[in-house]
Amino acid sequence: MNLSVNNVSFNGKKEVLYGIKNAAKSAYEAEISRSYAFGPRPEHREGMIAKSMGKLEAYADMAVKDDAFVSTIKEAGENKTLMADLGKNLVPVRKNYGEISPINVFKKAMTEAAEKTQSEHIKAACSGFLNNLKGVL
Repeated sequence: MNLSVNNVSFNGKKEVLYGIKNAAKSAYEAEISRSYAFGPRPEHREGMIAKSMGKLEAYADMAVKDDAFVSTIKEAGENKTLMADLGKNLVPVRKNYGEISPINVFKKAMTEAAEKTQSEHIKAACSGFLNNLKGVL
């Protein structure tokens, strides 16, 4: 799939990494918005949560459905900068009135995107990558 972001076209490995990084960022944003519902004066942010979850699902689909996903995701586990970026966005955070866990939201979205493809290679590669994330967090 060809994708143009800021007039820069990329596909393959770059598209998969872009999708994974932005999916992690969207998972973090969704959990931060959800955390505003905790505490004595809850703030409802259903719209922000829905927007972040929609972005998360779109980025997960974009990454998983690329032809280069399997080869890229196998190399991604060895990419220390990528794993550090993902760890920064997906680490559980203790807030005043509860804990948020973006990793659970991210894993669920990536797993669902892989299941939709109905490809055993993609499912196995995604599962292996998500298991590697446990070592980073």
